Amino acid sequence: MSQEQNYSVNYSINVEATKGPQQVQAFADAVGKLVQAKASLTPAVNNIKQMMDEIDKTFRTKSGKKRDYTYSIVPYMSPNMKIDSDRLVEETIEYFNNYNLNGITGSLTLFGDLALNTACQVELIDNRNPSKNGIYLVEEVTTTFGTHGYRQKITLPYRIKR
Repeated sequence: MSQEQNYSVNYSINVEATKGPQQVQAFADAVGKLVQAKASLTPAVNNIKQMMDEIDKTFRTKSGKKRDYTYSIVPYMSPNMKIDSDRLVEETIEYFNNYNLNGITGSLTLFGDLALNTACQVELIDNRNPSKNGIYLVEEVTTTFGTHGYRQKITLPYRIKR
């Protein structure tokens, strides 16, 4: 005859986590915070994108093409080291009022019967943008003759006189 006996064993294991699991937990917490930040920034980014799309629509041409805007950035540094901000603004405004902007840069294709040469001066008049009016130096002249007719392409590097 066999005898059965029931034993009850209670034990506990105390394990101290090393730095590895703690660092993994800190990383998981940081990732969670990034996910929360992204969720709160997404609406703001979408609003900015919508504003930029509206600005883009406003400044497109009537045919829907994007306009190409280029800007001239002209640095200014005052020769006076001990200048206050009000005087610096006055000095800068005076400098830019006397600054000669370049007008336009690029090339024009004209009829070839004008017989233009390199280094000659041409006067351009733009009724839409009078600030570009002036006398320009011709840097290069390329003359072509063919099925499109007699043409001269002139390259203008900058305006020399208003």
